[in-house]
Amino acid sequence: MQRPVTPVLGSLKRIDGIDPGEIPNAADLGLDGDPCPGRQPGGRSGALASLSSFLETRGAAYHKEISSPLTASESCSRLSAHLAAGSLSMREAAQATWRRLPDWDRLPGPNRRPPVGCPNRPGAVLRDSPRRGLQRRGG
Repeated sequence: MQRPVTPVLGSLKRIDGIDPGEIPNAADLGLDGDPCPGRQPGGRSGALASLSSFLETRGAAYHKEISSPLTASESCSRLSAHLAAGSLSMREAAQATWRRLPDWDRLPGPNRRPPVGCPNRPGAVLRDSPRRGLQRRGG
C-alpha cells in the first residue's frame, strides 16, 4: 500500500489507418435521457470526486452517521463501485486517507480519532490478517 501509485494512462496511441471517430452520447444513439438523474457519477472523475468529498466533508462523522437511515446515504464513502470497476485503486484510497490524517487532529471531538491500521499513527504496527485485513497493534 505504501508503494507509489502507478500513473493513470493519459491516452491510447492511434493505430495508423483506423479512425476511431467520436464516442456517441445517448442522444446520438436515439436513447431517452437519464431516467435516474440522481445517479452516482461513474468513471475516473467520479471516483476522485467521491474520494475527495468523503475525506473532506462527508466522512467526518462516518462512525456516528453510517448506521442511521437518515444520514447513511450522505456519510458513506460511495467508493465500492469505483473500487470494483477499477476507476479507483485501494492503494490510492489508502494513501489519500493517510495524507488526510494530519488534518484530523484539528477536527472537534470524536472525529479526531484516525481509523485503526493507519501507518502514520505514532506507535502503530500493522499486521495483515486474512480475515480482518490490516490491524493495528500498539500505539
